[in-house]
Formats: sequence, structure tokens, C-alpha cells
Amino acid sequence: MNTESAQRAFELYVEELSQWGKRAHKHNFFEIVYVERGSGFQCINEHEFAYSAGNIFLLPPLDCHSFRVKEPSKFYYIRFTDYFFTGADNMAQYGDWFERISYVLANYNRIPGDIISTERERNFIIENIKTVHHEYTVSDGYSHAIIMGIVASILNILARSIETRYVVDAIDSD
Repeated sequence: MNTESAQRAFELYVEELSQWGKRAHKHNFFEIVYVERGSGFQCINEHEFAYSAGNIFLLPPLDCHSFRVKEPSKFYYIRFTDYFFTGADNMAQYGDWFERISYVLANYNRIPGDIISTERERNFIIENIKTVHHEYTVSDGYSHAIIMGIVASILNILARSIETRYVVDAIDSD
């Protein structure tokens, strides 16, 4: 199985696809995927889940995944390594925070598919993904700090959604 490696500590890609041309693969980085439009199926660790416009997925490192596009789809991919938050040029000292939050993010794979708890949180994340895309494109002297702060906010919301679902799932299964 192919394992993709990040070329930089932070990358953002936007792709419009009518079909998925890649084989199932793994990453050595975290990836947030926002589906702006389209539908199909996402395969994570040999389990397939439907996706549609507005879905947001978090792919931890080393999870096997792929997409099967049913309707032409537009994806935003935010890719980052731990070095994005812990590296030497880290202005805001996110290192300790990222160590705590990465445990939740890397070990949540018991929750399949979209992980957002509320529409308010979904709308917040979608708007912020688009802001990150703009800052990534502009890339001025402030962009790195703005992107880091926004991605930290998105990750905090994702972690809260994950923990909320774990607590609900744990209570429901008792």
C-alpha cells in the first residue's frame, strides 16, 4: 500500500473530480477533507460510507482511505503534520496543545464518516476552511499565523465533536 508523505508542514489543495484516480493509500500527516459539492463513497480502513456536499472528514495519519465519486465532487484538503504546530517557527507555542489534542484526533476512528455535531459548527468550519484557502493563496506576512490560529480553532471543534460522540456512544452502549 502506498503511503503519501507531506512535502511541507502545511498544505492545502482543492480538487474537482468526476472519478477518483488514485488507489487506496495512507498518509504520514493529518488531513481535513471538506466536500463542497458532489456525492459518492469514502472508504476508510476497508469500511465504506456515503459522502455528500457539506461533509467534513478528519483522516488521521496511517488510516487507509479512498473515495468513489458518484457525482462530480469538489474537495478541499487541509494537510498538516505535527511540525506545523510544534516547529521552531511556532509563534504561539501550540506544541503542548497539539500534543494533547492530537491524541483525540489520531484515535477517534471508531466514529465513521462525517464527525460534526451541529450545523452551527459545520458552518463555522466551512467558512474557516475557505478563509484558510484564501490566506494560503494570498500568503503574505500574516498568513502563517492566521492559518495556524484558524486550523487550531477547527481542530478544537473537531475534538469537541469527537469527545461528544464518544460520551454519547459510551452512555448509549451502557
